[in-house]
This record gives sequence, structure tokens and C-alpha cells, in this order.
Amino acid sequence: MTNPLLVDLTGAASLLAISRRRAAELVYSGELPSVKIGRCRRIAVADLETFVDGLRENKGAPLGGTDSQPALAVVGRGRYETKAVRGR
Repeated sequence: MTNPLLVDLTGAASLLAISRRRAAELVYSGELPSVKIGRCRRIAVADLETFVDGLRENKGAPLGGTDSQPALAVVGRGRYETKAVRGR
């Protein structure tokens, strides 16, 4: 079997080792690109790899934020919420 080019939200969540809900939040906030095929939303495996590479390059940035990327605040056990970064 060949490796898929696209995965659904559940597959993306599994590959990123996060919840399906968190994967959906990343997609609908625009942090993780996706495509629609009919009524189905899919994420390119290449975009998942780019997303992870971006996390590696911005060590600590997801919680602290940068000018181009909003900060994430811990709102519960293992849950994060995007917040605006002001004054940066």
C-alpha cells in the first residue's frame, strides 16, 4: 500500500498525536492548511510535515507567540486556545 497524499481530520490528529478536536481547531483557524473535496475536508501530509517543521523552528513560539503567529494559552488539561498578541 502506498502512503496517502491526503488524510482526514482523524488521520491528521493521529499523525500529530493530538485530539481530533485540536486538529479541527488548527484547520479552521487557518494554522493548518486543508482542502475540500466535495463535502470532505482533507489535509495534505506534506502540510502536516511543514506544520511540524514550523513548530521546530519556532521553539517555544506556540505558547509565547510571534508577530506572525498568535500566542496559544493553556486553558485546560492539554487544551490550548489562540489569543491575540498585543504590542509585538
